[in-house]
Amino acid sequence: MSLALLLCTAALAGPMEDLAWMEGTWRGGAEGVVMEETWSAPVAQTMVGTFRFIQDDSALFYEIMVMELEQGVPTMRLKHFDPGLVGWEKRKKAMSFALTAYQADSWAVFVDPAEGKTLRYQRVGDSLTIELVDEGGSQLFELERVVPEAAAAPALPAPETASPTPLLGLRTLGIEVEDLQAAKDFFSRALGVEPYFDQPFYVGFDLNGSELGLSPRDGQDGSGPGGVSYWRVDDIQAVRDRLIREGATEHQPVQDVGGGVQVAVIATPQGCLLGLIQEAPAD
Repeated sequence: MSLALLLCTAALAGPMEDLAWMEGTWRGGAEGVVMEETWSAPVAQTMVGTFRFIQDDSALFYEIMVMELEQGVPTMRLKHFDPGLVGWEKRKKAMSFALTAYQADSWAVFVDPAEGKTLRYQRVGDSLTIELVDEGGSQLFELERVVPEAAAAPALPAPETASPTPLLGLRTLGIEVEDLQAAKDFFSRALGVEPYFDQPFYVGFDLNGSELGLSPRDGQDGSGPGGVSYWRVDDIQAVRDRLIREGATEHQPVQDVGGGVQVAVIATPQGCLLGLIQEAPAD
């Protein structure tokens, strides 16, 4: 197609949306050369593009393109840059390619009459061919669409719900004991875990997000070991039996308190009361 014929077809130029098929990132090259061109989607009758030429893992030059309507015709203005964004063209100078012929879903031809250059874009499926024609001949660039993996949608936080009480659940159960070492040994055996914090003034067990804490009594008020609360369990009978095997005694047997909820209270060898609760099974 001659330059004169292309210029005569300028009246065929359509709206920017007819060039939407150029959108995306396209990449190609061989023997240490990588060429990559990216176009944004048409928005407000504009498109923005970039091109970079890489050889032997070094960027040799870049191009920045802006497609805008000029007298109703999509026109691509292009500038070249060396690394460091050092421009080739003068400050207010840019190559200007006007759309002169196209097919809405597959190809387009742009012409810069001042420079005597023609750019032809043609897409077939996920392949994009760019041909640059000037007085020195023709250069052909064959690129393929780059399809990155879709990023996972960010998880939305669960909506906050008002709590009927400021006590949201058991976090720590503190127990004062007469013999801290003996209490630590008992709970280590009975629970099957070692304390995550072990000091002469405090021993802490991490139990799936809740904490069981042991501290020595000073014995000044003469009262015995204190501290009791109910801990949720999946199998109350099995947990009760295990604690008793390790030296605890039954303070209150397993009983149904209504609605399928079962509770029990165990006394540790140090005299601390430990409550167990098993919720009713879900329907």
